[in-house]
Amino acid sequence: MIDNKSPVTLYYQVERQIRQSIENGVWKPGDIFPGEKELIDIFKVSRITIRKALERLEEDGLIVKRRGARTTVADYVPRYNSQKITVENFRGMEDELRQKGFNPKAKLLEQIKITPSREIQEIFHIDENTELIRIRRICEMKEDSIWLESRYFPVHIGELLDQQGLENESVLQLMNKLKVPISFVEIQLEAVSATPTQAKQLKVPPMSPLLFHQSISFSKTNEIIQLSRAYLRGDYYRFLMHAKPQPTGIPGLDIVGGGYVLGKNK
Repeated sequence: MIDNKSPVTLYYQVERQIRQSIENGVWKPGDIFPGEKELIDIFKVSRITIRKALERLEEDGLIVKRRGARTTVADYVPRYNSQKITVENFRGMEDELRQKGFNPKAKLLEQIKITPSREIQEIFHIDENTELIRIRRICEMKEDSIWLESRYFPVHIGELLDQQGLENESVLQLMNKLKVPISFVEIQLEAVSATPTQAKQLKVPPMSPLLFHQSISFSKTNEIIQLSRAYLRGDYYRFLMHAKPQPTGIPGLDIVGGGYVLGKNK
């Protein structure tokens, strides 16, 4: 139910409830999604509130809105994968750009305190009464927008981040400045297609290939510093990992480094 007396914005209350329904399988990939009028009747809020909530769900790739057709639940819904990948000397997206001499501008779209969805709570190992800071950014370089992201931080960290830092420095740099250096990272990569809203924001045709990157960053004390979910343009980014054979008798490879390879495909 929507609480009109809550300090939490109405659109985020709607977004959170819909997000939880999708994550819990109430609406499954490919399902027809309720229209705006039906959602207005369900949540008893204005059309503007519904549209704002749907815009954020669309940005995060949970629903797909197509002109002249019903909205559907996306074929791919980001899920948490607990497999850990420890990467030494890892360079993030922003640092990779700067390493190559570029000057990316990460435009801040949103910075709010929220009560996260159940899936995000499970990742952070927090209860339903614990709030997080959510930050949305889009990275622009010259005339191109090259990635779209949502990041979640514990409140004591997220409240220390300001617009100037978020738009001009990498998150890795900001964490070091705050004396909460990242010790290791869990990384999940998926190939996905751009939804119409993502395509518009990233200035690519709908259904263009994107690289979905989810990372969970941990401190030396095993505290989760941040969760990042980013959609990177497939014509700009590839992911490179360096590995070496395991010791004799142990199968597989040991990942020893890696990062993003930037270069617009012709």
